[in-house]
Amino acid sequence: MIGFFMKAGNAIGMWITGIVLSAIGFNAEAAEQAADTIANLKLAFGIIPAVILAVAVIAAIAYSLMKEKYALLLTGQRRRNMVWSIGLRGWRGCCKGMWAALGTLKIYYDWIE
Repeated sequence: MIGFFMKAGNAIGMWITGIVLSAIGFNAEAAEQAADTIANLKLAFGIIPAVILAVAVIAAIAYSLMKEKYALLLTGQRRRNMVWSIGLRGWRGCCKGMWAALGTLKIYYDWIE
């Protein structure tokens, strides 16, 4: 399954590259490209990806995920999983979910202190 997605991703990436090259006027048959085509190449494959990377790095720095925040996110996920198991498993799931909830609350309150 992973191989399929890798091949599909490569195919889509090559397709998009072809579209960009066609849009900027790249001619594979020409011995020398026009000056505006070279400028557009630099823009499309240099400056624009650099700007996108800079925005991604700024977003990653702004959303810092420390151990405390990660533990809090896990607590919320465990709570959602517990509610889901109560709905699916009925009484047995409820008892297991109740003990899971108590453990989750202990983790949460230990984190707050």
